[in-house]
Amino acid sequence: DGNISITKKDNQVNFNLSDSVKVKESIGIENGPSLTRTGIDGAGMKITNVADGVIAAGSKDAVNGGQIHDFVSGEVTRPITFAADSGISYDARLGTTVNVKGDDKNIRTTVSGNTLSVSMNENINVKSITATESLSVASGASVDMGGNAIHNVGNATRPGDAVNYGQFQQAFSSLGNQINRVERRANAGAAAAIATAGLTQAYIPGKSMMSMSGGTFQGESSLAIGLSTISDNGNWVLKGSFSSTTRNQTGASVGVGFQF
Repeated sequence: DGNISITKKDNQVNFNLSDSVKVKESIGIENGPSLTRTGIDGAGMKITNVADGVIAAGSKDAVNGGQIHDFVSGEVTRPITFAADSGISYDARLGTTVNVKGDDKNIRTTVSGNTLSVSMNENINVKSITATESLSVASGASVDMGGNAIHNVGNATRPGDAVNYGQFQQAFSSLGNQINRVERRANAGAAAAIATAGLTQAYIPGKSMMSMSGGTFQGESSLAIGLSTISDNGNWVLKGSFSSTTRNQTGASVGVGFQF
């Protein structure tokens, strides 16, 4: 059958087993391992003295216990390295505990089952905040500055904008200038009234009088010119005046009276 050959020499018959035995179904040892078309059944026995197989992608070599031991030992003892923005990195091995803690102010951590959660407190406490884009405050909310100044505020451009100190100073200075201007003009008006009150008038029937008077009040001055006349019968008196102030204000008055 290709595995056993028979030879005859003289009166002797020899049975020879081929160096390469070929079977169709299986090779087995009673109550021991067997080799079939579908694989090897070790019957609960060890396969010993197995050479090192190739451990690589695509390899179909069998590996031995020593290779598995070396591989598992290397993976088990290989640490997981934890690194942060600051501080020294930490190598954690299997069986050790790594504590993930917050800062007791703004960040807190919780563990529930197999979930580790890191969250930020609703009320944060920091020394400073720098925004690279925009910040918004919800309607009805407020910002408490704790008595501290807000620096580097841009100029207000529309209603509802906060004004800065520079804009406030400019507006206050402008308002002060307007108040001072009103005060000086009022003082000039008082000087004009004083000057007009100082004008003399005609007192003889049938006569007229041209008069001039000056007045001053709180540093402002005025000049007034008046003209008055009395009728021949002395019953009618007509007078008029014109005044000018140091604030370029002018004024005039006219009056008539009947004497009886």
